Amino acid sequence: MQVSIITPFYHGNSYLERLSGYIIENICSLKEMPDVQLEWILVNDSPDTELNRSRIHPDIPVRILTHTENRGIHQARITGLQASRADWILFLDQDDMISRDMIRNMLRDGSPDQSDVLVCNALCETEQGDTYRLYSRKADLCQVGNLSVYLKITDVICSPGQCLIRRTVIPEEWEQLVMDVNGSDDLMLWIMMLSRKARFSVLPDAYYRHTFTGRNVSGSNEQIGSSSYEAADTLFHSGFLTTYQYHVLKRSILWSLRTRKQNLLHFCQSPDIIAYRICWKIRQRLSAKLQDAGTIWAEDDER
Repeated sequence: MQVSIITPFYHGNSYLERLSGYIIENICSLKEMPDVQLEWILVNDSPDTELNRSRIHPDIPVRILTHTENRGIHQARITGLQASRADWILFLDQDDMISRDMIRNMLRDGSPDQSDVLVCNALCETEQGDTYRLYSRKADLCQVGNLSVYLKITDVICSPGQCLIRRTVIPEEWEQLVMDVNGSDDLMLWIMMLSRKARFSVLPDAYYRHTFTGRNVSGSNEQIGSSSYEAADTLFHSGFLTTYQYHVLKRSILWSLRTRKQNLLHFCQSPDIIAYRICWKIRQRLSAKLQDAGTIWAEDDER
């Protein structure tokens, strides 16, 4: 079994040493699973910046691909994907953080034989530097593989970096329909796979940490909104969404971009979304809390 870690690189030399440290630790932890081989594919999407290979641990099997012009994060992921022949793919951004045994634990505990996407819990960092667990209740785990949640509520996976994806379930359309606006190519991927009945398996432990750098695309509501609308249009015109699903997704995107007060003024326009959100909230509140993951993240993990 082979795993490819694919990282879009954009003026990211300052991140390489830290990310390289996480990857070599994962390689070391996989020694107890000798049938698993790991490689790192870096796609340089900033051709005006030379990737500093000296910051990469020499024992990591690495391939470096370079775009002749900046083509965006979606195309960078596709370039890495098309260069890979691995069984499993991990799209890991340059500013991401993962635990030293993430891949081993996900393959060991995530039922890879019965699953197409293995999703771990995540620690998410706020602008103030606080962290919270993305999935804090058992009901949260059940929503990850539910297409209706992505259409009517939100993208419940904060980043592809928390997912091991079986290579064969990534739709060809996702590789062909490259988005112009960065931000929601992962939302488009999840909806495409879920519409084709991909099997999602969720682990309650947080092996991934999403950092707030101030430059994350995920921190820009305006750009994410624009990208999400583009994803909705692409999904509809490529046949992944019905007309009803398309309009539901567009209304839920608009809902997420407006303030609570604005949504109260427009609630009559989306009664089905409101009813779904109320039921979703009730299920969350009634669901049992997950036990604290505790020691997965040690201080020396946070380089």
